[in-house]
Amino acid sequence: MPYKHFKMLNSRIKIDILNIISNKECTVTEVTSELKNRGYKVKYRESIYRHLEKYNELGLVEKKYDPNEKKITYTSKYEKIIFNIKEQSITFL
Repeated sequence: MPYKHFKMLNSRIKIDILNIISNKECTVTEVTSELKNRGYKVKYRESIYRHLEKYNELGLVEKKYDPNEKKITYTSKYEKIIFNIKEQSITFL
């Protein structure tokens, strides 16, 4: 079973990060700003960066570097993530 995927989705803020980048490409600063607009008290942008990098390692997001604007953006690769507890499987759609 993909326990790493479960761990990365075990809190509301982690799910909201994926929600934010599901609609458009965002920088870490943009994600942090949107989380603050949603009422989260984000102290360190670095923590959001670490979540996004972990999502990238797990294959949940796509990371792009724009050399013209010299920025890194993240976007969700999937619209849906389905956990099947009985079969102990995960499906990405």
